[in-house]
Amino acid sequence: MSALKPSDIAEALQINHRFGLLMREERKAAGYALDKVAQDFGLTLRDLYDWELGLTSPPAKLFYALMEHYGPAAFHRAAELDMEIQMEKYDILVTAKNGSALVHAPATSQGSALAA
Repeated sequence: MSALKPSDIAEALQINHRFGLLMREERKAAGYALDKVAQDFGLTLRDLYDWELGLTSPPAKLFYALMEHYGPAAFHRAAELDMEIQMEKYDILVTAKNGSALVHAPATSQGSALAA
């Protein structure tokens, strides 16, 4: 097994940050305090705090359970972000193999927490 490269770590942290930002925005939009979510899911405040800051990430199943808890729109935006990140990874692989990038429009919809 090969050692992690600094670029692998940087990519993981960027992905964690994007998911964490979405988690925090959706929790706040749904009107939940961190302590309420921790209590509802049997989690520690530290775990939730670290996830929302992008320092670590929850298991995918738990991430989607949290998004579902925050409402259908939050769940949909989480799925959009997941797809967007998967397409970015795919483009990186294609570029590495072929030397040219494919261009994909962001998967975020109008009104999304991530829309600029």
